[in-house]
Amino acid sequence: MSDTEITKISILEEEVEVHHVREDIHKLKFLPDNPRVYSILNRIPDFANLTPDEKQIQIFSKLHKMPHVDKLKQEIERDGGLQEPILIRWDYMQVVEGNSRLAVYRQLNQENPGEERWKTIPCIAVKTLKTEQQVRLFDQLHLQGKTEWTPYAKALYIHRWVHDLNRSPNEFAEISSFTVGEIKKAISVIALMKENDDEEQESRFSYYDVALTNREIKTHLADGQSREFLLSAIKNGNFGTSTASDLDEKEGGFTALDFREKLPAILKKQKLKKKLFEGKIGFDEAYELSLDSHVKKTLNRVFDQLSNISAKEVNKLDFADVRAVESIARKVDKQAKRLQTMVEKRVRETKN
Repeated sequence: MSDTEITKISILEEEVEVHHVREDIHKLKFLPDNPRVYSILNRIPDFANLTPDEKQIQIFSKLHKMPHVDKLKQEIERDGGLQEPILIRWDYMQVVEGNSRLAVYRQLNQENPGEERWKTIPCIAVKTLKTEQQVRLFDQLHLQGKTEWTPYAKALYIHRWVHDLNRSPNEFAEISSFTVGEIKKAISVIALMKENDDEEQESRFSYYDVALTNREIKTHLADGQSREFLLSAIKNGNFGTSTASDLDEKEGGFTALDFREKLPAILKKQKLKKKLFEGKIGFDEAYELSLDSHVKKTLNRVFDQLSNISAKEVNKLDFADVRAVESIARKVDKQAKRLQTMVEKRVRETKN
């Protein structure tokens, strides 16, 4: 390695010396604490029992197959290198920021072993970092910076820092852009995913987030039987079936939007909730039935308006207007009979 420039950056009121260098891509290590990397580790069986070298191999194997890395690879190939160096720590030879870029360079080196430009990577190197300083860097770069992590990655990082490292939410709030309330919520969401043995599924993070945010759903999570059913539904992606493939087409399936906007309406109806939980009706049917209050409100409004029309008002109508009202009255009568037929059918069904 050879220094091209030495500067200093300020982190939590302390100046840290940084060196601009190029490092051998094979001497650098992926950072397991990086949320994007850490989320991958959860999916690797017995990862904790692997040797350090085996862990690095597994991380690269998973990381370079991710869609965002493939897209990044195309951009780096187009430019012939990096526009922005990665950030590394010399004490551990770990990549603090830029794990995806290192994965791209490793892949390009494998594909083009004779090209010197892919053997080393531009770096900003620090000799060491305190834990709080590293968290602060993550906060600026990813938690609220120009290349944001997903809500799941942020929550996972917060949970790991507070829970796994046994630090308090207040400590994290002091060095990050999050409030104590936001930190506690993130911890609760990840904890709920872990309870449901579903913490590795980033695509379902929003469901768990809604479950702890929506008052109606959160209330039902406090009930043991309802909690078990709701968590199972989130994990499986549907009500009453055991697989989660092709959610929109499955019987009883629901989207994240459905979960947030439709499920609370169903849960407010005890009978509908019971039928849904017992698998007697599907999710969409249950929601449609939960809208009966809207039907009643509409009918009551129409009834009130019709009741306010007096014989005196009708007698004042001229010939053209009375014929027009007669036509409308027939249409109203037709719709009333149609509604009566639907209601009678529904009455028979509820008796069975």
